[in-house]
Amino acid sequence: MKIVSFVIPLYNTEKYIVDCIDSILEQKAIDLTFIEIIVVDDGSTDNSLSVLEKYNENECITIIKKSNSGISLTRNLGVERAKGDYIFFLDSDDKIAPGSLAKIFNILNNGNIDILFFAGSVFYDIDTTNSFMPIYERARQTCNSIMSSSDFFIKSIKYRSFFVQPCMYVFKKYLFEGNEFIPNILHEDNLFTIGLLLNKDVNVFCINDKIYQRRIRSNSIMTSAHSEKNADGYLYSVKNIYYRYYDKAGSSSKFKALRFFILKLIKCGYVISDEINSNYHKTELAKIYNQLNPNWIERWRFNSGSVYRIARFIKVRYYYLSGRFLSLTRFLK
Repeated sequence: MKIVSFVIPLYNTEKYIVDCIDSILEQKAIDLTFIEIIVVDDGSTDNSLSVLEKYNENECITIIKKSNSGISLTRNLGVERAKGDYIFFLDSDDKIAPGSLAKIFNILNNGNIDILFFAGSVFYDIDTTNSFMPIYERARQTCNSIMSSSDFFIKSIKYRSFFVQPCMYVFKKYLFEGNEFIPNILHEDNLFTIGLLLNKDVNVFCINDKIYQRRIRSNSIMTSAHSEKNADGYLYSVKNIYYRYYDKAGSSSKFKALRFFILKLIKCGYVISDEINSNYHKTELAKIYNQLNPNWIERWRFNSGSVYRIARFIKVRYYYLSGRFLSLTRFLK
């Protein structure tokens, strides 16, 4: 029987952390001896740690306290301390659906699987109102058969169901070696997830069951306004994915998938850069764009920037929350 280690970064979510942990502990038909919950507090300034005192006697829960250093180092520390065969990242304001772990264990214990991908659902906090519901569904063409991680990446891009969020999959702990989260940047999950899939070919299985339940709330990373840090994060992701993986893609289908993925990151990063009036970020993104796009007309359209200025905050936010790498050109043309 495999052991799954849940790594939960915690920062000022006293209102939600109990719901998060209880969504694991209340799973049916699961022996808790095969579950490890590691909560890493990133220097919370509210009552989050006090709320966790109710779990002091629970042997499957470990609480780690550290000074504030950001989500990347917090996740890295959690994985370092994990003893399980598999890692499952869970944000402290989110949950997993009832009955999810039985499905996960059934798959992990009956196949040689390195990464298990799944779908998710979204719910709004009581103080948040919005008619838009992001979609985290997997394409049927990517589901229910073991395939290589490269093939999964290609098919997920092709069928518009690729999500970089690290909460949307479970992976073997050994894959973390040499692929830690980069500290002090936003959108760190872009590079991390690409690394898991493309550093080496591993066995991937995908299901369209809505395992993960993402909470949309005010004052979270997902709903906060963009800043220079967002632009920095996209630029870092674009440059590193391009220089690490693009020229080494090998097959034409992987080239095309990577090109598509990088172009979407560039376009999203460009709109954010335009929103915060950063010519530096736009210029740097345009350099990679021009290398990916040999067509001079396409280069001119991008560098002119004029056609992109019609896309404002709400459109980028829709793109970001959806979790899908949808074609932004319908917004940007």
